[in-house]
Amino acid sequence: MAMKLDMSKAYDRLEWGFGTHVLANMRFLDHMVNVIKSFISMVSYKVPINRQPSMSFLLERGLRQGDPVSPYLFILCTNVLSRLLKHDVQCMNIHGIKVARTAPIISHLFFADDCLLFARENSCEAERVMTIISRYEAASGKVAN
Repeated sequence: MAMKLDMSKAYDRLEWGFGTHVLANMRFLDHMVNVIKSFISMVSYKVPINRQPSMSFLLERGLRQGDPVSPYLFILCTNVLSRLLKHDVQCMNIHGIKVARTAPIISHLFFADDCLLFARENSCEAERVMTIISRYEAASGKVAN
């Protein structure tokens, strides 16, 4: 079976705590993690109300599209989903597809905020894929459509 996922508002929903945790686990220096965290969390916004700017407010999650750091942090965080899927392929819980006998197994492909997942058409593998997606959603704040 093949499943196409689209991460709903992929940049807007990423939890900063998840992003900094990913960086720390990838052995980024604490100083760099703190610099990146302050860089993504320091922006304030004002919303016009009756043509007058509102009080400033800070966001608590999300990445800004167009920010030079955002695509890299987005990719590093999406790598967590890739690792979860790869782990289950190695444990033989998910069987991806092969395009030829000698070709490698493909369990997933990522395109920006879209994902194609491949598994056998049975309830065990479907449930396993859904469990992985649920774990990733809970940790990252992202939501799959």
